[in-house]
Amino acid sequence: MRCPRCSFPLTPVIHADVEVDHCRRCGGAFFDPGEARTLFGPEVDPATWRALWATTPTGTSRLRCPRDEARLEAHHVRLPGKRAGPTEVEVDTCPTCQGLWLDAQEGSTLRHVVKEAAAHAEARASGEVKPGVPAYLFQVFTSLPIEVWNPVRRPPVLVYGLVAVLVGVYFFVELPLQGLLEAQPGLLLLIPKELFHGEHVWTLFTSGFLHGGIGHLLGNLYFLWVFGDNVEDTLGRGRFLTLYLVAMVAGALAHAALDPGSEVPMLGASGAIAGLMGAYVVLFPKVKVWLVLFFIRFRLGVTWYLLVWVLMQLGMGLAGERAVAWMAHLGGFFAGVILAFVYRGGEKRLSSM
Repeated sequence: MRCPRCSFPLTPVIHADVEVDHCRRCGGAFFDPGEARTLFGPEVDPATWRALWATTPTGTSRLRCPRDEARLEAHHVRLPGKRAGPTEVEVDTCPTCQGLWLDAQEGSTLRHVVKEAAAHAEARASGEVKPGVPAYLFQVFTSLPIEVWNPVRRPPVLVYGLVAVLVGVYFFVELPLQGLLEAQPGLLLLIPKELFHGEHVWTLFTSGFLHGGIGHLLGNLYFLWVFGDNVEDTLGRGRFLTLYLVAMVAGALAHAALDPGSEVPMLGASGAIAGLMGAYVVLFPKVKVWLVLFFIRFRLGVTWYLLVWVLMQLGMGLAGERAVAWMAHLGGFFAGVILAFVYRGGEKRLSSM
C-alpha cells in the first residue's frame, strides 16, 4: 500500500500489539477499524466525535484509501469557542472499509480536541455553563426558551431560507398589499367557509407565509430558529421540507375543521413551526431548555416544556379563544409528531437490514 499523501510505500509497524501502516516520509498512518481507538483511546474513534456533534463533514477528500482506492471523506473536528491548545483538526475516513487516515501528529491533536469537546458538552448539558446576562434579560422580558445544549453538525440551510422567505414576504408582499388583503382577504388568507366550498384552496399554503404583525412574525421566527435547525440536521433537507409543508396544511385544515362556517381569516406559519416542535420532541426527548420564571432561571426537559405548551393550547380552546389559531398549532404539532415517528421508524428498519 502507498501513502495517500505522498505516495511513499507504507510500512507495517507494531505499536502496542497493533499493526499500523505507517509512512516513513510524511509521518502519516492508516488505521483499520478499531486500531486508532486501541492506540489513542476512544476519543479518536469516529463514532465518538460524531456522537459529540463536534465534527462537520467537509466533502470528499482528494486523498484515496490505501487499502481499496476509494476516495476518502474529510471531517473537520473542532472545539467551540476560544481555548488553549489545538482547537481543530481535519481527518479522513474511508466510506468503504471504514479505515482512518491520520497525518503526522493528528492522532494526539484529535484526542485532545475530542476530550475537550466532551468536557465542554458535559458542562453545557449539566447546566454548569449558563447563558450570559443578555440571554437572561431576553428571557425575563420574553419568557422564551433557550436550548441548554443541542448543536448541529451542518448549517441549517433550509431554516436560513425560510427565515429569509418569511421576512421577505412580510416586508415586500404583505405590507405593500395590505389594502388589497384587507379588502379581499380570501385571496391569500385562509377562510374556513370558502375553503369548504372549494374556493381558494391555495390558501392552505399561502396563509402559512403571512403574519398579522411584526410581533407575530418575530415570535414564529424565534421558534423556527430554536427547533428547526436540529430537525433539519437530523432528518435531512428533503424530509424537513416535507414535514414543514405537511404540518402547515394539517394545521390549516385542523383550524378550518373546528368551525367550517367561519368567515374569519387565518394566517401565520405557526402550524408549520408547531410541526417542527412536535418532531423535535420525538427526535430529542432528553434535551433540556433554559427558562426564566419570576426572575428565576431553571432548566426543564423539552418534553415537559412542550407538554405544557400543548396544555396551554387546549386551555385557550376551552376558554373560547378565537384571536389565536390554537387548533392550527395542535394540528401542526401532532402532524410533526407522527411524521417524526414514521421517519425514525424507517431509519431503524433500514439500519437493521
